[in-house]
Amino acid sequence: MEVPNTKTLIQESDQLFADKKFTESLACLNKIPENESQNPEIIEKKGNALTGLYQYIDAIKHYDQAIHLNPNRPAVYCRKALALRKMHKYQEAVGYCDFAVSLDSECAMAYKEKGLALRRQYKYQESLTQLTKALELKPDDAQAIISRGVTLRSLSYSEEEVTDQFKEAIAKCEIQILINPFDADALIYKGVAQVEMGLYSGGLNDLERGLSFYPTSAYGYNNKGRAFEGLKNYLRELECYKRAFELDPYF
Repeated sequence: MEVPNTKTLIQESDQLFADKKFTESLACLNKIPENESQNPEIIEKKGNALTGLYQYIDAIKHYDQAIHLNPNRPAVYCRKALALRKMHKYQEAVGYCDFAVSLDSECAMAYKEKGLALRRQYKYQESLTQLTKALELKPDDAQAIISRGVTLRSLSYSEEEVTDQFKEAIAKCEIQILINPFDADALIYKGVAQVEMGLYSGGLNDLERGLSFYPTSAYGYNNKGRAFEGLKNYLRELECYKRAFELDPYF
């Protein structure tokens, strides 16, 4: 039986990752011969799959190894910042975002991750600045748009200004869904934006569709719980929060 070459394994892994099949994606990468696997990009991809599996400590070890082999790639610092943010290590995450920006001043993910980490530290004005910069560089990022709307609300901006952000996120998601009706992220973010607007039934519908394609999304289950809370279905709310915590104990 012919063994797939490294290029084929990477392509298969990337497709599985896009399909949210993180265990299978990691398994493909682990088939790469050891003499070829010490590539920082391959090691980073393994870290990304581990992050998708909520194994943040192991993911960070891989990111550190990738950084050791090539310290000049901004993306890996952003990925490490994401894992640290998920573990509630917000100040460390901010530091790695700053380092990524020092390597690439137009790294949208670095500004977004820094904005998300700052928001968790209740530094709303600083968070808003970073999220705004991220969206200047990548205007279609629904997560950043939603987070900007939530941050505006925390800063007591008018509800009209806040709602405009969520409407914009929904519009961006709908374009992605037209392109790919199975886009789990777009469906989940569309659902989240609706929940933020108090449109709980519509949000729940999109969240359930997204979860049908990405059944291990702790973020999706958490926001599904919020939708049920808005609908005063508290038993289902608790079930969703429990599932989110089972998937990701750091959630």
